Amino acid sequence: MALSQLGYATRRDIYRPSISNENPMSTRSYYVTDADKGSSIESHSVVANPGSLLLSSKWQNFQKRLFFFELLRILRGDTEVSKRWQKDLRNAAILVGQSQVSRDLPQAFLWNMIAVELLLTEQGDRYAEALPTRAEAFIGWTGFWRVEGFEERIREVYKKRCSLVHAGNRDLITRSDVFFTDNLLFNLFLNIVGHHRLFHTKSSVIEFSKKIQAEHLLGINARVRPKTLQYIHRKYSEDDYRE
Repeated sequence: MALSQLGYATRRDIYRPSISNENPMSTRSYYVTDADKGSSIESHSVVANPGSLLLSSKWQNFQKRLFFFELLRILRGDTEVSKRWQKDLRNAAILVGQSQVSRDLPQAFLWNMIAVELLLTEQGDRYAEALPTRAEAFIGWTGFWRVEGFEERIREVYKKRCSLVHAGNRDLITRSDVFFTDNLLFNLFLNIVGHHRLFHTKSSVIEFSKKIQAEHLLGINARVRPKTLQYIHRKYSEDDYRE
């Protein structure tokens, strides 16, 4: 359920789904006093977003148009894909859901990056090269790929992922990194799940990317990409970047 908020809500508006009262909303209070002047300041703030994730008609219509309901059919076994790919999709979905509701920026970023790797890579890949190449197969056709510098950004966030995992460099991770990986994952899910007959195994995802690379190398007109691929770009406000 947390995954369903990817693309549907900005991170500052996301609600944490829960059963009963396992994630209760609470408040944080501050009291600061100046002993010399005798003045004081008291402040209260809400921890976590007030309210609940509403499965309204707006939420339902959004999910119908995109990938969430189709993903559920895959995970239930109603839509046939390979068992291994079904497991990878499920694990990626859970990781992205955990990322969406995490209040820890580096942790949210790491969950996103692992999910990207689950969707696009296999054991033995050189991830620094495989990730931008395979992502390009799905969204390189849009002008945003060049304008937003997707290839360079993917290489950059992968380096930050390695620095976080191997050296514990949390301070490198920015909100922009998390938003970028949110956007990347949203469009990967949108196109992979939306074309489940074409991408029914991870091998089919990788083979698709190789065919796109071959077209680029030979300089021939694109024939491999389905015309039904989509790209949805989210814009963020100044409020989204505030702590």
